[in-house]
Amino acid sequence: MESELSDILRTTHLKALRLYILQLLNDTYPKFEHSDVVCRRLSTERGMNAGINDVVRELHYLAERQLVRLEQIVGGRFLATITADGRDVVEGTGAPGTKVL
Repeated sequence: MESELSDILRTTHLKALRLYILQLLNDTYPKFEHSDVVCRRLSTERGMNAGINDVVRELHYLAERQLVRLEQIVGGRFLATITADGRDVVEGTGAPGTKVL
C-alpha cells in the first residue's frame, strides 16, 4: 500500500513538473529559455524544488512528445522553446488524449 501511494505521489509530482515547465516556456514563447533559467524559475515562481538533472530529464521527455523543442549548447545544457502542440496542452485546446504528460 505504501509503495503504491509513493508511486502515485511521484507520478503526480512529475506531471506537475512537466506542466509547470510548459507553462514557463509558454510565458516566454517564441523565445528559447536556458535550462538553468527554467530550473531557477520553477523554484522562484512555482515553489517547485527540482534539480537541473530533473529539469533536463523532463525537457527530454517533453521533447520526445513534441511538446518542446531543444537545442543543446555548451556544457551539456539546453535551450528550450514550447511547440504549438505544447501550447495546446497548456491552453487546454488540444485534442483529448493526443499528448500525455
